[in-house]
Amino acid sequence: MHGRGDLMTNDDRVDPTVIEQSTYENSATARRVTQVDKNGLSLSTPGRTFKYEDISFQTGESPITLDVNTNLGRNATDGYLICDGPGNILVEFSDDGSSFGGQHTLKKRDKINLKNLNIDKIRITWITNSAYRILVV
Repeated sequence: MHGRGDLMTNDDRVDPTVIEQSTYENSATARRVTQVDKNGLSLSTPGRTFKYEDISFQTGESPITLDVNTNLGRNATDGYLICDGPGNILVEFSDDGSSFGGQHTLKKRDKINLKNLNIDKIRITWITNSAYRILVV
């Protein structure tokens, strides 16, 4: 069984020459490419997380764009976004850092599961005074 991770070929933080060998239970040796940042830390570490929080999101802060890729060192593929405040917010996601998908309205206590998404940036726009919490993995 051979597997290969996706490479971010246009990103200078990735060294595509780093190869790891793993031995699986069936004694087959698989080769997989491991992406590393300039400090040698794996970009595919499942435990790498980053949080964003604003307990008083108001009109003067809007819209705010959260650069997930810069904070994690890669795009996020899991996590959650929760609207904690009394008001509403609009949320948009980008997988490439420049184009965003549709706007999603979150009301008090609404939650979006980010599992299996490919998120480079998140843009949040104020509708009414509110608050949010975001965890990206």
